[in-house]
Amino acid sequence: MGASRTQRELGQALPLIVLMFVVLCGFVGLTIDVGFGLLQKRRLQAAVDLGALSGAQALPGHEAGAQAEDYTRENFSHTSDQTVDVTATTSCMVAGCADDDRLTLSARTQTPTFFVKLFGIDEWTVAARGAACGPCDSSVATFDVMVVLDRSGSMSGSDMADAREGIRELLEYFDPDRDRVGLTVLESADSKAPYFHGSGSAPCEADGSSYNATSYPSGYQVYGGSNGAFMDGTPGNHDDWVLIDLASGNDFKNPDGTLNESSDFLNTLDCVQDGGSTPIGPAVQEATNELDVNGRPDAVKVIVYLGDGGASSMPYERECRHRSSSHSSWSSWAPCQSTDTGGSNKQMRINAAQSWYSWSAGNQNRPCADAIAQSQRAANLGIDVYTIGYGVSNNYCRIGTTGGPYESPSIRERDTIEQMASDPDLYFDQPGRGDITAVFGQIGREITAGGTRLVE
Repeated sequence: MGASRTQRELGQALPLIVLMFVVLCGFVGLTIDVGFGLLQKRRLQAAVDLGALSGAQALPGHEAGAQAEDYTRENFSHTSDQTVDVTATTSCMVAGCADDDRLTLSARTQTPTFFVKLFGIDEWTVAARGAACGPCDSSVATFDVMVVLDRSGSMSGSDMADAREGIRELLEYFDPDRDRVGLTVLESADSKAPYFHGSGSAPCEADGSSYNATSYPSGYQVYGGSNGAFMDGTPGNHDDWVLIDLASGNDFKNPDGTLNESSDFLNTLDCVQDGGSTPIGPAVQEATNELDVNGRPDAVKVIVYLGDGGASSMPYERECRHRSSSHSSWSSWAPCQSTDTGGSNKQMRINAAQSWYSWSAGNQNRPCADAIAQSQRAANLGIDVYTIGYGVSNNYCRIGTTGGPYESPSIRERDTIEQMASDPDLYFDQPGRGDITAVFGQIGREITAGGTRLVE
């Protein structure tokens, strides 16, 4: 009797135990599936936030939305095999803005379930939303920019053409109504004319070498002879590194926003020719001085440097050329060397003191180290220095020509250009030669972005 009752009670409890086990498994499965769904949601939210920040850097450009969507998909793909639907929209942070400065992303994806499939639920839908501003500064920034262009002899042919196109792309990101863009070259130019074409057609000057001692035009000269380039750096002696100063660099666009092909900046840029050596330090120093002395107090000050090698020459005052009555005030004239073409008809001005150039401390006769120090001086003055290494080799810097002595302590050419940047993120390496408009475009976006941040 007692045994029979016990059996009946066990028989009644067994279904309850089975039911409790099923319920417990359901709770465990639900916990696992919900937990995985929440993990996927966090992953999706992180991808959306990164995508929004990336796209906001391109605002107000029309490509901002597509860029944000692409970055979101790419970032999510690193953590999940699931596809994601992304939609980007742009709008104003404050109603009535001239250009959209807010980018909003909405994303959805389906994440598979594991245990709750037993209950007919094969997948969850997870969603994420985020927004970022760009630029986030409510005030309109103004920019004073000096482009420093390496026009040395190695920047020949298509290299100079690529450099011009890159600089033109950079101009697209600035507004001449509030921004100013100047141009500095290395090595220096005579009477702001380093661009002799030989044809004499405007706006490019005629080739100075076609003139003799009596017809040589006042204030013009050829690049330099075998004794080296003329680099006295003083406008009074017909020598300049700055071809377009900031005061002249505000006419590079037409009212409709297209580039003004007749502007001083583009006329000069289109005429610049390659020639000479690579004295980076003096060019950076002059660009820095222009920004420091003539830059506006409320403007963001920037240097953008493009070069294809390390500094290879020291500044000096030495050149063989025709001496005409217009240069009679020049002192320290001496006969040219016999190796100079036409030496018997020319004279050479020599000034070994180099009093016109301010070497950085401890770097006299160390052109690569001096280039880095001159860029550091700019950074110390609050100037952002962007640098582009255009097919730069990893060779050690030499003083003078290719066969000259190595700089001591040793430093590599690529490292020189990289260390010139005021921040590691402001250095751009173009390993091969060719189209560099994308690099200049990225720099233009970064300069004018005004910063981005998440707002949702």
